[in-house]
Amino acid sequence: MTLDLFAAIEARDAGMLLAGSNKPELIDRVRHHLERVALMKPDRCVSIDDCAELLEREHVSLGAAAGTVFKYDAWEFTGEWIPSSRKSNHARPVRRWRLK
Repeated sequence: MTLDLFAAIEARDAGMLLAGSNKPELIDRVRHHLERVALMKPDRCVSIDDCAELLEREHVSLGAAAGTVFKYDAWEFTGEWIPSSRKSNHARPVRRWRLK
């Protein structure tokens, strides 16, 4: 087995792009929803958990495409990892993002 960080990053990014290209309308709806949520908060910060209610209401899942939601110029990573509040995520850390 060969360990190659650059190949692993390339494979991750290619997989996210592929997953995102399969659900463009859903990703657009989630992005707009998260922007609205962020604008209602004084610190303009959200996490992927902030779209959970929308996804549950529509009975859809982002799956691997979740990694593409914040991958555009409107967001910056705050450097914070917070525990997910979704029961199904078992408090695993998720990134906190700020709307620019």
